[in-house]
Amino acid sequence: MCKNLIANGFKVQAYDVMEGARESAAAAGINVVGSVAEAATDCDYVVSCLPATAHVQEAMTMKGGVFASARPGTIVLDTSTILPGGSLEMGAAAKAAGMTFLDTPMSGGVLGARAGTLSFMCGGDADHVEAGTTVLKGMGKNVFHCG
Repeated sequence: MCKNLIANGFKVQAYDVMEGARESAAAAGINVVGSVAEAATDCDYVVSCLPATAHVQEAMTMKGGVFASARPGTIVLDTSTILPGGSLEMGAAAKAAGMTFLDTPMSGGVLGARAGTLSFMCGGDADHVEAGTTVLKGMGKNVFHCG
């Protein structure tokens, strides 16, 4: 997904908790930084892709997390598949921090990510989804606003 963003003209700074993933990304030419805080600083958009609701909640709300580190006005596009209640909770926390959180789970798997053909099913206000569409189309092919 990062490689496709770069290929589509986006400047990317990425972080992963797994050292092997960071090394692999760096070897692929991705600008890897040392923390969530560094990844979220000075960005217009933050894209997260994590295994479960608890991981998203931690990355967003921990000390040095996205909501503490990103500037007001940042749009957070969470491509994870998480519980609806978690998305609502993160939406409220983002709003309190002056940011927008969009629930943007994806379909297409690893092959779709590599090929840039992912589909995103987006939850959030229509104008916010529209603002995030350019970034999502940098990683995939289809963006559907689901409410």
